Amino acid sequence: MARVPAPNARVAKPLSSAATPIVAGHFGLFFQMWHNGLFGNPTSDTVFDSRPHESTARAFVINTATQWNFSGTSDDRTRTHQGWGLPNVQTLYDLSSQIFYVDETDALQVLQSTTYQLEVLDGTPALKATMVYKDPMGTTSSTLHRINDLDLNVTSPSGVVYWGNNGLREDLWSSPDGSPDTIDTVENVFVQNPEAGFWTVTVIASEINQDSHPETPEIDADYALVVSGVNVPTAQGPFRSQ
Repeated sequence: MARVPAPNARVAKPLSSAATPIVAGHFGLFFQMWHNGLFGNPTSDTVFDSRPHESTARAFVINTATQWNFSGTSDDRTRTHQGWGLPNVQTLYDLSSQIFYVDETDALQVLQSTTYQLEVLDGTPALKATMVYKDPMGTTSSTLHRINDLDLNVTSPSGVVYWGNNGLREDLWSSPDGSPDTIDTVENVFVQNPEAGFWTVTVIASEINQDSHPETPEIDADYALVVSGVNVPTAQGPFRSQ
C-alpha cells in the first residue's frame, strides 16, 4: 500500500514492492500536470525544464492525498502507519483552481516571517495548508536531527489559531491552539468545514542555524507552501513582519 510518509514515521521494512513505483508514478503525473500549467504556474519547453522544486512537488502531493479514517494513536490506520495518505491525482486535478502555492520563491532569515491572506468561500469542505522545507544534513549522533526550524501557523477569520501538525497524529483534522512543531520539516494544518472569510497563513523562521538558500548572501532558508480550498488571488499579496 503506497503512502506519503508522515513526520517521525518509522518503518521497519518496505511497505510493499509496489509502493515506490506507485508513488513515483503519481509524481510523474503531477509533473505533467504542472507542465500543462494546470495550477496557473509558468511553464517551459519540456516537463523537465518546467518542473517545480522538489519540496513544492512533495507539498502538492501531501496536501491532496487521500487519508484513511482513524482515531487515536493506537488505531491500525494511525498517522505513523498511513503517513499523510494515498497520493491522489484526481484530487489534485479537482482542486487545481483552488490551490495557492509558493515554489521556494521566499527566503527567510532568523525570526522573519511571511504572511499570506487567503480567502475561503462559504461551503468549502476543507482548508489544507502544507509547508515543506529542505534542511541541511544533520548529525546522526544528535538527539535533534534537523538543523533549521520553520513553523507553519494558520489563523481563522475569527482568530482561532492552528499550529502545524497539532493534533494530526491523533486525528484526520488539526486541533486548534497547541504550539509550534520544532522537529519536523513537513507541517500541515487541515481544517474541516472552514469558516468563510480571509484566513492568515504564516511561515515563521524560528531557527536558522545554517544557510539553505545559497542563491542569496544572507544566512536564510526557503520553503514550499501549498494551500488548497481557497479563492486563488490573481496577484499574490504577502507581507513580511520582522
